[in-house]
Amino acid sequence: MFKNLVQTGKARFEYRHFPWHGVPSDRVAVAMECGADQSGTAFWQLHDRFMKNASARNTRQGVLNSAESIGLDMEQFTECLDDPERLDQIEAGQQAARALGVSRTPRIHVNGSNAGITLISITRAVKAASP
Repeated sequence: MFKNLVQTGKARFEYRHFPWHGVPSDRVAVAMECGADQSGTAFWQLHDRFMKNASARNTRQGVLNSAESIGLDMEQFTECLDDPERLDQIEAGQQAARALGVSRTPRIHVNGSNAGITLISITRAVKAASP
């Protein structure tokens, strides 16, 4: 159902990082964005790998190994990972989320209002917001 809402144009899905564990979470958020720069599927490949395997996300080398294992250009990836502006972008997104009242994840917003996290509550919120 959620996929149908997005495919029909009734909803738009946007993923926002909300790192709250410090350095490893910040690094993971930046790594996912750097992966997305190279490949449309790399963002989710890295996301899934990091969520399933703590050793893939808890160290810089684990992040680099993960990027290499999915075939990313490592020179480009490392340069991106070390770019302080990338971390600034993640932090700006987190500040914007806090301004909306987000204090933990996951959070789903529909037109700026919390829609809950169940498929039923999200669907209801999208339908209520639809013309």
